[in-house]
Amino acid sequence: MEIPTTLKHTPVVVSENYEQVDGRFAGNTDTKGFSLGLAQWNDRGKVNISAKL
Repeated sequence: MEIPTTLKHTPVVVSENYEQVDGRFAGNTDTKGFSLGLAQWNDRGKVNISAKL
């Protein structure tokens, strides 16, 4: 699954084939992609982290 880049969430770490690397659930998970990055709601001077599955 290709991670969408049109979201306001700014990806920092991306796994487009997360269903293959999901630890003990690899090959048997609903999660197709994973993105960890900067949240879209960041206030001035603050940085929040968000995850997209």
